[in-house]
Amino acid sequence: MRIAEVEAIVDDLGGADHLRRVRCAQRLREEASAEVVEAVIERGLADGRANAQAEAARLAGDVGHGASARALRALVMDGRRAVRVRKAAASALGLLGDLEGIEALEAALGHPDAMFRRAVVEAAGRIGGSRALGLLRSGLGAGVWQVRMEAAVGLGGMPVEVAGEAIEGLMGAVEVEGHDETAEQMLRSLAELGVRAEGHRGAVEVALRGHLEPVARWRASMAAARGLGELGAVGSMEALRGALRRDPPLPVAEQVVWALGRLSPPG
Repeated sequence: MRIAEVEAIVDDLGGADHLRRVRCAQRLREEASAEVVEAVIERGLADGRANAQAEAARLAGDVGHGASARALRALVMDGRRAVRVRKAAASALGLLGDLEGIEALEAALGHPDAMFRRAVVEAAGRIGGSRALGLLRSGLGAGVWQVRMEAAVGLGGMPVEVAGEAIEGLMGAVEVEGHDETAEQMLRSLAELGVRAEGHRGAVEVALRGHLEPVARWRASMAAARGLGELGAVGSMEALRGALRRDPPLPVAEQVVWALGRLSPPG
């Protein structure tokens, strides 16, 4: 491997021509040796140009370059760096599943840029585990729905040992959620947790049943109906029948019928 070759690639990644950067990164992924890719990532992350750092961070996440995690954490926490660099570094930490990156992500959660905060929360959800729980619960209270949505997705994958805390956060958040698609995801995540965490299934069933009603939030109602079916919530069959009698929107009716079919005894 020639140093000059690596320098030339990093120059392309750091240049102003967006199309050239994309093509260069694509060639690296498809054609370059692992040795060259590793050298480009290390050199690119240390480069002073925002474009080179952002492209190197994306590359590190895509190829699973775990050795770059420490440098990526530093970029996430460095307030002097361009937001696009910090966002790419946060996303890479998520793809790497870097548990030690949770601290860096927590430090970045208060940033004013909403899409950076979304990337931070999405990364924490990808990393998962109990260490991500606090960050994700904080994300449920964000001022923009995209961040709340990613927090809900991440909480749905929490391990069973912290399922109760994840469920508690989601149950409180969905009651005040004004964005229907985000409320839908919160209920989907509740159902996902309820299926895995048997000890919390009853509380999740009650929460889902409470969201069968609002016609104005038909996506949430649809998720509630499906979740009851996935939970095997036989005790909610009458509530499902009642929802069907109220002539809900077709997508809700379809999920109610599906849930009733799943809960009904064979024959």
